[in-house]
Amino acid sequence: MIFHTIIPPEYLYEQFCAVAPALQTIDIGGLKMQVEQGSAGWGRIVRLFSTNPNDYLNPRFAPGSWIDLRLLSGKGQGFQNH
Repeated sequence: MIFHTIIPPEYLYEQFCAVAPALQTIDIGGLKMQVEQGSAGWGRIVRLFSTNPNDYLNPRFAPGSWIDLRLLSGKGQGFQNH
């Protein structure tokens, strides 16, 4: 593909050079999820790894929910929906 444009290439391709967020996989009471590290010990749920459909219907595990990573004890504590 050839681009004929006056826009510098670094502006065209900046989305490909963006730094990916720091993701970590955590386990809460047997449920694995991928969490994006936030500030001050908080993490945002990005993805669930579960074969149980009920886990996806639980609003505590909804993508975008925030988790206080400092309070996690394996019992599902530390959730907050924004």
